[in-house]
Amino acid sequence: LFLNFPICCRPMNRPDLADVQIPGDKWCLRIGYGFKHSNPVGFLDAALGRPSHCFAPAEMEFSQKDRITLVLLVRDPLSHLQSWKKAPYTLERCVKSERCPAVSRTKGLAPSCTPKLAWLFTSCSLAGAPFDAGIRDGCFGGKFDNLPSVWNTFSTGYLGLAERGGYRQTLLTHFEDLVRDEAGFV
Repeated sequence: LFLNFPICCRPMNRPDLADVQIPGDKWCLRIGYGFKHSNPVGFLDAALGRPSHCFAPAEMEFSQKDRITLVLLVRDPLSHLQSWKKAPYTLERCVKSERCPAVSRTKGLAPSCTPKLAWLFTSCSLAGAPFDAGIRDGCFGGKFDNLPSVWNTFSTGYLGLAERGGYRQTLLTHFEDLVRDEAGFV
């Protein structure tokens, strides 16, 4: 994106883009609080002006919503789960589990959990992940019943942003559509 679209500012964690900043006449790409690991539930709270321990409603992402287009990509759940298994990054503690949790009839977990499937059923916490350092728990993650609930929580949060966030425009699309036809998508 940085190489193909005008950018307003260079992200602090990307010094390699110092020479790539392209001025935009009418619009520009700005990377702000809406980081790919940001829990969208807290982001929506701030967008709606509700107190959020993660995001400040006065930040540009929220105070100038009428000028902002959000682009939200949601990945197919089965594909996403498989990618987490292959390259878990901060979910490593979650996907490496081989211990089945105690089955709870109220949560409806399948009693057929085996060590090979335990990673799908084990509770998962992203609080304290490396990118969460110095930030309150849950801003870039949270605590979840299992990995499918991570996907459900984030996807539901993206839907909430699209439906109620109040942005000038919100584009909610599938990651796979972007991969299949990048030029057509853009």
